[in-house]
Amino acid sequence: MSSGMRIIVAEDEQEFNLRAASLVVETIESLEKPLVTFPTGMTPLGMYRALVAEYRDRPLWRTLRFVGLDEYAGLPSDDPRLFSLWVVKECLDPLSVPLENRMCFVSNAADIDAEARRMNEWLLIHGPLDLAVVGIGSNGHIAFNEPGTAFESGAHALALTSESIRSNARYWGGEDHVPRHGITLGLANLAAARHTLVLASGPAKSGVLARALTGPVTVDVPASYLQTISNVTILADKAAAQYII
Repeated sequence: MSSGMRIIVAEDEQEFNLRAASLVVETIESLEKPLVTFPTGMTPLGMYRALVAEYRDRPLWRTLRFVGLDEYAGLPSDDPRLFSLWVVKECLDPLSVPLENRMCFVSNAADIDAEARRMNEWLLIHGPLDLAVVGIGSNGHIAFNEPGTAFESGAHALALTSESIRSNARYWGGEDHVPRHGITLGLANLAAARHTLVLASGPAKSGVLARALTGPVTVDVPASYLQTISNVTILADKAAAQYII
């Protein structure tokens, strides 16, 4: 485990959500134009609601810059299942983050590889990230960086693994309806972040979290890149943290 890693274990769901929100605000509030990326899913949902409930009136949201973490490829721009629209609904709109400060992947871009290049070029000019808030998948993926993804990868298009398709099936009414391709910030984009906050909850994440933080640094567990960077905070509930404390 990296010496630059801090582990916080929340006693319950309320503490997890409030602590996540406070960590986000503490990290970026003093910055002039903070650049952040946020994940989708059930784990960060409580954090977004805590940000809105506790910190909605903070002036930092007027200068916050948001960049999308990942996205399905090939969906129309108004599809409610788009990750970008989910974050907009749960976080960016309630916090009044200006529209011009939101940089998201275009799911239905005619050339998805060109869309990835566009994001990489944007980050070269406007990055690096000040804060990357990420979850961890059951196979060790971070965003859509699936096992086997090179640590040097920038934003890229990809085919989703069968495990990721299965894990997302509940949102789509079955595996047959889940898109087969995605686009994501790469591990190099994320590793360059000045601060990283990892959210993990539930017993299903305990094994992979331990492998990511204490096992070999390997592309077989993409989240193991966390061992190679500094300024990492792990926020976990007791179930997820059971093998690392």
